[in-house]
This record gives sequence, structure tokens and C-alpha cells, in this order.
Amino acid sequence: MYAPAFDGQAAGLHVARQWDERVEEEEVKLLSQPTVKGLVFSSFHFNNPGPVERGDWRA
Repeated sequence: MYAPAFDGQAAGLHVARQWDERVEEEEVKLLSQPTVKGLVFSSFHFNNPGPVERGDWRA
């Protein structure tokens, strides 16, 4: 679905999902998509005031 938007681009898609517990099979499935470059966990603003303040979500 997003592949055409990222085709030929240096940028990649990072998928934000919330899991009660991590599910390796789901993570592998998502990361196997050609344009998905990473997964984002707990990206909701109220959970992470530090990254919001810094404007930088990298771990």
C-alpha cells in the first residue's frame, strides 16, 4: 500500500503499533515488507514527554 510512495526514496516507513506484549511473528511479518525500515513502540505523546520535548524519537 505504501510502497509506491517510498519507491526510489532514501526514506523508509516506520510502523507504530501498540502491543500488550511483543509478538515476534507479527514483528517479523511487518519488517518483511519492502518499505518498512523499523518499528516504533510507545509513540503516544502522553507516554513519552522527553522525546516530544526534544523533537527526536530515536532511541
